[in-house]
Amino acid sequence: AVDGNNAVIVTGYSTGSGSSWDYATIKYSSEGVPLWTNRYTGELNGTDAATALAVDGSNNVVVTGYSAGNASAMDYATIKYSSAGVPLWTNRYNGPQSYLDEASAVAVDGNNDVIVTGTCYVRGGSFYDDCDYLTIKYSNGGVPLWTNRYDGPGKSSDYAQAMAVDGGNNVIVTGYSIGAGSSYD
Repeated sequence: AVDGNNAVIVTGYSTGSGSSWDYATIKYSSEGVPLWTNRYTGELNGTDAATALAVDGSNNVVVTGYSAGNASAMDYATIKYSSAGVPLWTNRYNGPQSYLDEASAVAVDGNNDVIVTGTCYVRGGSFYDDCDYLTIKYSNGGVPLWTNRYDGPGKSSDYAQAMAVDGGNNVIVTGYSIGAGSSYD
């Protein structure tokens, strides 16, 4: 992403010291000079993979992805950094089945509230037997405001892939979903 000062922010994952994967987020000036680097190691020093980032109207950086949890396989893990790279808040979401919850997209609305979406897996007969879209909205300060799930008409595998926020702060989520009597729609 690019912030209001044309600084470039990248995120992903990197092998950590004494851990598996960690989130790795780096901010570069518009000239390519590294300004700050932040790593996030989750609860277990296990797999932590950042999948998306967004920049709010104050040039704060929001990173999301998935992270191994103490009581679950994977949780959404969302972190908000100030424009100077100081962590402001971290929120983890462990779904009702304490299974695989993997955030895939993040957006910021006109109030600098943070919206995260991804896939929440439900234990079933096979590894990915059933999963739903799961979207969470956090206030600018990191307080959860609402959580919505979407279970498609096929009541099977539904994968949220991308998201946008319109001028009225409405959230639009898209992905693919098993239809009633059809394959993925």
